[in-house]
Amino acid sequence: MFSFKRFNTQFCILLGQNANRHSIALLVMVMYFVIIHFKFSPSLILTDRNPFDDFFMILTIGSIGFSLDVFKQLRSPIAGIYYQMTPATVFEKWLAALLYTTLFTLVVIFTTFLLVHTLIITGANLFSTVDYAYQFPNWALAWENLKMVLFFQSLFFLGAVIFKKSPFLKTILVVVGSVILFSIIMGLVIKHQFDVDSLSVSFGSDKGIQGFEVLEQFETLIKVLNVFSWILPFGCWGAAWYRLKTIQH
Repeated sequence: MFSFKRFNTQFCILLGQNANRHSIALLVMVMYFVIIHFKFSPSLILTDRNPFDDFFMILTIGSIGFSLDVFKQLRSPIAGIYYQMTPATVFEKWLAALLYTTLFTLVVIFTTFLLVHTLIITGANLFSTVDYAYQFPNWALAWENLKMVLFFQSLFFLGAVIFKKSPFLKTILVVVGSVILFSIIMGLVIKHQFDVDSLSVSFGSDKGIQGFEVLEQFETLIKVLNVFSWILPFGCWGAAWYRLKTIQH
């Protein structure tokens, strides 16, 4: 049965184990975030560019790095034994790691960046005749960007559980290999389905009707891939839970 107390203890363990390393990583991210506020022309001034344009890219990098760290104990035989002996169920350990690398990471990075941005803009408005505006991420594209974050986070979250040595490199190799294989398969499918004649859309010809059908199939494929990109994170998270369960037992 799920115990919030055990879950909270496991979450606190993750915080304690990764506090120093992740604090340094957050500091590096903040330094980059501060730098992109400014430009040299020729003196140092605030740029008109929205610094939050890079927020989701930074969040992706942070979530990948944190995901690789939450299961680092599994890479050591001794530490792995202690991890398995921790008084918490597999689901509680998995959920603590998942929330730490997704929701917690998002809240911490966004809150920190928002405070830093507010301080910079407030300070600039106090000492400058220019009235600088406070800026925020493009919320219209937030869901699409968040999908990208969860997509990559889930891949490396699973890789951290599966691979005991060099999980980052091995996960990249698997992803690259999968992309190449998928590209070859798609290339063969497109080559089989598409040709010059079929793409010459003309209302008065059978080939034109065929061209429309092929384009509709292509649009359907794009929709399927879009749905798959949302489903994949849940599949990877579920696979990570299953892998933890097999390790635990």
